[in-house]
Parts: sequence; structure tokens; C-alpha cells
Amino acid sequence: MYEQEAKNRLIDATQQLLDESLDPEKITVRQIAERAQVGLGLINYHFGSKDNLLFEAVATRMQAVVNQAYQPEESSSQPAEVRLRQMLKGAAEVGLSFPKLTRVGVRHDLLQGDLGTTQMILPVLREVLGNRVDELSLRLAAFQLIASLQVAFLKFDELQLYLGIDLNDQQARAQMINLLIDNLI
Repeated sequence: MYEQEAKNRLIDATQQLLDESLDPEKITVRQIAERAQVGLGLINYHFGSKDNLLFEAVATRMQAVVNQAYQPEESSSQPAEVRLRQMLKGAAEVGLSFPKLTRVGVRHDLLQGDLGTTQMILPVLREVLGNRVDELSLRLAAFQLIASLQVAFLKFDELQLYLGIDLNDQQARAQMINLLIDNLI
């Protein structure tokens, strides 16, 4: 029980420090351990490195965005399509808050990951598309949405030149996400 509590405290402390300082490179393991009120060695024990802890903290934040957006239709007051749009816009917002971490995390996810990010949107996308598509088409649609956003993070500057929009601008980013979803559904 103590181990999981210590791990959670480290993640929470890291998220707090990330919220206070947008530059993850300036956050030290000593600051994290002090904020979490745990020994310095627990960072390596639980995460292997500061970078892994930073990625876990950002991934946990993105998962919270997804969880907030995904509520089965019988318990949600918003249509599934609205929740999907909010989910992707929220994830993009978190990703842009920590661009260095996001780029490294996206590279890892694309090259070595298990497509877990894609699977996170399957339930709400299933609600959106319903019985109109088979399981393979559904999974391909999820992959297309997530891969498009991941490439946008990896090739941020080039994509801005190509599309002619500033992805740092919240309205332009929302427009791009809306177009991605519209093209799929």
C-alpha cells in the first residue's frame, strides 16, 4: 500500500511542479521528492528516471482529460460527438502545455508503444459511429485521429506552414480537430 501511495504522491508532486513551471528541464528530482515528501531514491525505484516520471505525470493528466470526456451515453448530458471533440481538444491542450515531453512521448508511442493512446478513444468513438462501421473500421478511425494529432506534435512547425494555421492558436487548433473528426464521421 505504501509503495502505490508513494508513487501517486510523486506523480501528484510532479504535476504540481509542471503546473508552476512550464519548463520540465528546470524541475529537479530533489524538488519532486521534497514536494512529495518521499525519499529521493523512490523516483528511480518507481520510474527509473526523472524523464519517465515526467512522462507518467503528463500521461496521467491526459488520461484524466479522456476519462472526463468519456462517460457512457446513458449517464452523459452531452452527445458522444461533443465529448469526442472535447477529449481531443483537451488532450491537445495538455500536449501543447508540455511540448518537449509530448514530442518524446509521441515518438515512444509511435515507435515502441502499444497503441494504448488510440485505444483510449475507442469507447467514445464507438458511441459516435455506432453500428455504421465494423470493428476494424472503428479501430482504423481511432488510429487516424490519434496518429494525425501525434504527427501534428512531431512536425508542429512544418504542419503550420503546410496548413497555413497557427496551431498555438486555440481556435485554429479546434478548427483542425473539428475537421479531422468531420472527415471521419
